[in-house]
Amino acid sequence: MRSSRITLLMGIVNVALLVVVFWQARRLSDSLPLHETTPAVAQSRGSSVDDNSHSLLGNPTARRSTTGPPPANSRPSVLVWRDVESEDYRAYVKNLRSIGCPEQTIRDIVTADVVQAYALQRSNVAAVIYRDFKPWVTEPTEASRRDEFRRARRELDEEMGDVLGQLVGEDVIPPDTSREWRAAVLEQQLAFLPADKRQEVRNTLLRYVGNEADMIAIVLKRPPTRNADELQQIVHTYDESQKELLRVLMPEEYEQLQMAVSWTAGNVRERLAQFNATDAEFRMIFSEWWEHDINLAKIKALRSPDPGNLHALVNERIKEKLGDSRYAEYAKSWKP
Repeated sequence: MRSSRITLLMGIVNVALLVVVFWQARRLSDSLPLHETTPAVAQSRGSSVDDNSHSLLGNPTARRSTTGPPPANSRPSVLVWRDVESEDYRAYVKNLRSIGCPEQTIRDIVTADVVQAYALQRSNVAAVIYRDFKPWVTEPTEASRRDEFRRARRELDEEMGDVLGQLVGEDVIPPDTSREWRAAVLEQQLAFLPADKRQEVRNTLLRYVGNEADMIAIVLKRPPTRNADELQQIVHTYDESQKELLRVLMPEEYEQLQMAVSWTAGNVRERLAQFNATDAEFRMIFSEWWEHDINLAKIKALRSPDPGNLHALVNERIKEKLGDSRYAEYAKSWKP
């Protein structure tokens, strides 16, 4: 009986500890000062620091909590956060371990905080790459701009992974930051929208980001599933997402949104890098290919009869609208 009571008591203590830990995670970015921070952390918290003298990892002279963690051989009857908090982040992690906080919970807390700390850095990268972004402009630097963005993204993610490794262990698996990078880029791509619409559209696009990836995979003949019902659900979800956007946007805003953020638009810009399309020409060419891509995804997902060479039909319509001379330049620029 005594053993059962002890087990029950320990269970209650562990549950209480986890509740407090998760509460602390929510207030971490505001209530836990990071004395020694990277530029990314300091900027995300509104601090001003010298880039060459601060580190999230702290240093031996960093000021610590005056109380420190409880002795190893004692367990406080009430968990007080001044016993855990420290202005040196590594000491904070050590203190969490000393009170028996589960390792995975510690990693979850630290990972979430570090990912958030790098938000401003991601925004800065996107702002540089997408500065003065005009979705209808095709230019020779399109491919190099994408390459530069991928390089900067990779380097920043590697830096973030190194910080995580030094804080919680080299075996830590860095989180997928695709959603965070998508959000950073959308900040730039949606700049044309009024402020009252921008946030709602951004949230909608982020909510359906997985569905967007599935639709692209279908177009590229790499469907995420072979199950017919699941493929139909992907198409249905896509249609619902577009209805949500159209409830917020005017038709001309919706068209510009697709030119700015869709996979089709990026593909068209890259392929027409040498074409120097006018605004009207780009809108027409994009519209034809975007309709093609959506129709192709639906044909494949719904397993409708194959209508034949859709590419040829698209190019025929583009030729009719461009004229022979201009179409010849388009065909020469269009990369396979």
